[in-house]
Amino acid sequence: MAAALRKTGIGPLGDRPWGTHACVFYETPEDILDTLAGYFEAGLESHEFCVWAVSEPLTIEDAQEALRRRIPGFAGHLAAGSIEILPGRDWYLKGGSVRPGKNHRRLG
Repeated sequence: MAAALRKTGIGPLGDRPWGTHACVFYETPEDILDTLAGYFEAGLESHEFCVWAVSEPLTIEDAQEALRRRIPGFAGHLAAGSIEILPGRDWYLKGGSVRPGKNHRRLG
């Protein structure tokens, strides 16, 4: 049975099955902001819960501003809890270090 395709919001990547992993190389912070804004726009349009674990050189404020510029009604999505934007260190390094099997924060 073929998996249903989902919109990625990333033009060159196109539509992909749920669970597809992708790696994006970028030159400037603006490149990654543009790419991820499209990705999160597609997720929010599909009524998905989105999490962005922001890492340097970006800040949470950079991420929010990029999403506000790109996504109509972004403030409403944020207020409704449809998207969570948090520091990458909090997501990946809970307690300040990597502990296999214990680092991923449970949402919900």
